[in-house]
Amino acid sequence: MSALKEYATLTEQEVDALKLGVNLRSCGKSGYIVYKSDTGDLRACENVCRHQGGSFAPDIEDSASCVLKCTRHYWELDVSKMEYVNPPGVHKQKELIVKRNSRGKGVTLFQQRPLVPWDNDPGAPLPILPGELTVTYLTHACVEIQLGGKKLM
Repeated sequence: MSALKEYATLTEQEVDALKLGVNLRSCGKSGYIVYKSDTGDLRACENVCRHQGGSFAPDIEDSASCVLKCTRHYWELDVSKMEYVNPPGVHKQKELIVKRNSRGKGVTLFQQRPLVPWDNDPGAPLPILPGELTVTYLTHACVEIQLGGKKLM
């Protein structure tokens, strides 16, 4: 299961101003990338490389391409397919979900976030009985924590 979190909104004018192909936009720390196809379809992703978090920039040797290079380790992303082409077949880029707004031609971009169980229904805390929890120092950076029948080293 996952939840949608609003990432960015583009107005009708901003959508119309997008050029065909790759569009780099700023938003927060990293920004995002919007790809506009010949048919007007939009794909989007965060401007963060899955390898080690670098940002993407156009390849100055191939500016007409849909391929962007990571500024950190030069991994290449084909934005039209949201797949890495160098190294090939390694990753697909996590896409933002593009939803057209009910009014006009504007769009909203959403991140898909997994639900974390402790946020959903944490339940009431259970009491800890005397002597049920023990913490034993073993050496420099090692302790044993015992709670009920469970041990954690």
